[in-house]
Amino acid sequence: MPALADAGGWLDVDQFSLQHKKFANVWGLGDVMNTPNAKTMAAVRKQVPVVAANIINTLKGQELQAGYDGYGSCPLTGAHSQSSVVKSYSPNLATVASFFRRSPRFYLMAHAPRGQHGY
Repeated sequence: MPALADAGGWLDVDQFSLQHKKFANVWGLGDVMNTPNAKTMAAVRKQVPVVAANIINTLKGQELQAGYDGYGSCPLTGAHSQSSVVKSYSPNLATVASFFRRSPRFYLMAHAPRGQHGY
């Protein structure tokens, strides 16, 4: 019997439709799949609509039309009063970094008196 996981132990899905490669009634989301994207909640936010649309199309007997573009995003904090969000698309798409100076939450945490961060 074919396995759900690939040789690396990841759920073996098509990286665009997120449907299992051997079991048509199995779909993947999040950090359990063998997709080449970053395993982040931002990625899941983009994967859910793809899986939902493809399941609906499958139930209607239609072809799969939605595709996951590999989007992922990861917040990073850096030097004093600076933070950034790194956004990426995979596979084979460029990575874009967006930098924000004085992110409000980071600024409050960095400049509030000790023990009074407000979170």
